[in-house]
Amino acid sequence: MIIKKFTGKDEEQALAQAKKELGDGLVVLSVKKIRRKGLLGLFSKKNTELTAAVEDANEIKRNREEAQKKSEADIREALQAIKKVVNEDEKPVKKENQASIIAESSVKKADTEKIEEKLDQLQDLLKSRLTDEGERSEEKPAEEKKPEKQEDSELDRFIEILRGTLIDSEIDGKYVDQAVGELKKNLKPGTDVDHALEDIYQKLILRLGGPALLRTSDKGPRALFFVGPTGVGKTTTIAKIASRMMIDQKKKVALLTADTYRIAAVEQLRTYADILGAPFYVVYTDDEVREKAALLKDYDFILVDTAGHSVNNKEQRDAMNAIMHSLDEVCDTKVYLVLSVTAKYKDLVKTADIYSKLAKYDLIFTKLDETDSIGCIYNLHMHTGADVAFVTDGQIVPDDIDVFDPQKTVKILLGGRD
Repeated sequence: MIIKKFTGKDEEQALAQAKKELGDGLVVLSVKKIRRKGLLGLFSKKNTELTAAVEDANEIKRNREEAQKKSEADIREALQAIKKVVNEDEKPVKKENQASIIAESSVKKADTEKIEEKLDQLQDLLKSRLTDEGERSEEKPAEEKKPEKQEDSELDRFIEILRGTLIDSEIDGKYVDQAVGELKKNLKPGTDVDHALEDIYQKLILRLGGPALLRTSDKGPRALFFVGPTGVGKTTTIAKIASRMMIDQKKKVALLTADTYRIAAVEQLRTYADILGAPFYVVYTDDEVREKAALLKDYDFILVDTAGHSVNNKEQRDAMNAIMHSLDEVCDTKVYLVLSVTAKYKDLVKTADIYSKLAKYDLIFTKLDETDSIGCIYNLHMHTGADVAFVTDGQIVPDDIDVFDPQKTVKILLGGRD
């Protein structure tokens, strides 16, 4: 495999350079914005750095033959090589004991001590806001003040700050009103702010629920279909999940792609399959999906990538529907709707509603590293009733994916630091 980096004023120019040197069969591994190094770089415009890879036919064949002989150590080494290329800057290594992709036990409720620990930063933040609000109110003329108990006044200010914090996190207004309304209804006069904060924290966690857990099936392989708009990162997400399954869980995984509209997506997934030593097939119809699945009866999981069709095109929706339900009578299946947290909320709702008519699904949210506002996670869960399974926060395979953590999410929504 030949891996090179190309720099241009934008992604289009960098890609043109890559194709000129490597040809149209290249696979784009990553795209990121960079500045010139040194002091002058602070005042220069950002350029685009594109990392691309290409393999010739002989190398692909050789990789497939050797893949079956590779040990787990070899696979890890190959993935580390990709990680270094995709992310030139050294990135802090995440803890080794990351959340398992396939959980075998239910999520335990947080005890009081754990909740209090997670609330520390939030308490400091909200109390500081309360202090600021109090100081401003004291500056007003005495005749503007209304006689009221100090405890109730502080609690009222807390509720208003809470409302503003949730709105700033881009939670839909109707869900903010619902959460704040229930809080006010349940709190007794004179309740201290710490108790009110703990109450809303716990209630939002319960609303989000635990992650959608993924287990193997007793009826043969479990088929996982990944659907969603173009550009949300479905292919990379599949590679991350497959890597975790094979390396951490020692599962037998096969990869299929029905995304025949984008050659780059096919080659990208093929490259990951070669490195992992996983079977890989390109399928065009639901009949072909069933045909390939029949060859994979001794596997634990079959992961199926799909094209990012327009949800407004009925013909494409029908084709997608046939693919998603192609294995319903053959094995246990699960559909994941993959969405980007950077997309417009109205577009997310429209996409979710259309896919709701096609199949029951769990949610995966991508690109958490590209925004500070993740209220759409709460909004879409409340709107669809679908469980959230995974979140991703980068392009590094397999590191930048985590099982959904409702406590961490609520902490961020309430203005706490990650």
